[in-house]
Amino acid sequence: MFYRTSEHNEYLPAGELQKAVQGEYEAIRKGRRLQELAPPDHRIYFSRVVEEERQGRLAELTRIYYEHTGCYPVFSKVETPRAYVSGLKATVDDALEAAWNYSDLMLTATDPKIQKLMLRAMNSEMRWVSRLQFLYSNYFHENGGMKHKGTIGIADKQLPS
Repeated sequence: MFYRTSEHNEYLPAGELQKAVQGEYEAIRKGRRLQELAPPDHRIYFSRVVEEERQGRLAELTRIYYEHTGCYPVFSKVETPRAYVSGLKATVDDALEAAWNYSDLMLTATDPKIQKLMLRAMNSEMRWVSRLQFLYSNYFHENGGMKHKGTIGIADKQLPS
């Protein structure tokens, strides 16, 4: 289903907009939970992304959704992570899915402002995936847990001097 605004004659898929809004809402809830579960030196990354980026993007997407549909988005219940490592892995997958969705919305939009927002959101998601992967590998490196998880000590090898 597509909706149109009279201002820009813009057609965007309402389902994809709803998915983007729900994704940002879920990312905020899950990010706050991961911040609670994270080691102290990892917490700053979650607070910065959740408080500075995600809340602003949620507000922008909600505004766009309202302009295109005439109603506010519906937020579904979010199940937050119970463990840090599994939460990191799930969040990487969610962020990659969000980047794909933003890419689709960017290609569908004709309004340059919406295209720019979607491009920024897609880039932000990809940067976030890189950060999450760093936190994931850093967690195991600092805790020495990788060698016991089937990686045969790869994390413990060092380059020759």
